[in-house]
Amino acid sequence: MKDGRSNDILKSGSDFMELVGAHKEALSALDSIEAGAAVVGEDSSTGNAKNFLQKKESPTDQNDKTDNAMGTNEQLIQAYGQLKRKSHSLSGILSKGLLLFENIMAVT
Repeated sequence: MKDGRSNDILKSGSDFMELVGAHKEALSALDSIEAGAAVVGEDSSTGNAKNFLQKKESPTDQNDKTDNAMGTNEQLIQAYGQLKRKSHSLSGILSKGLLLFENIMAVT
């Protein structure tokens, strides 16, 4: 086996791990947003998240929360776009790696 071929296979593996890491980060971000929404929305006395927020926050606070949520959504959309681009890139790399592996196996 030539060194160039083994390096290509190793590189495709590290690219795959990078994609897995980005995927885990995106899932973690979603989990933290969902957990934050659950904590903010809890009101054990009434069970009504909307009333709880209206009682506890001024209109300015609500606007700030909306702006923060919009920023968070934009960040998630950007992260998803990056993840999708990496996925497409990795798909091509893995295809090349698979072809290379098949060629190596055919030779040996």
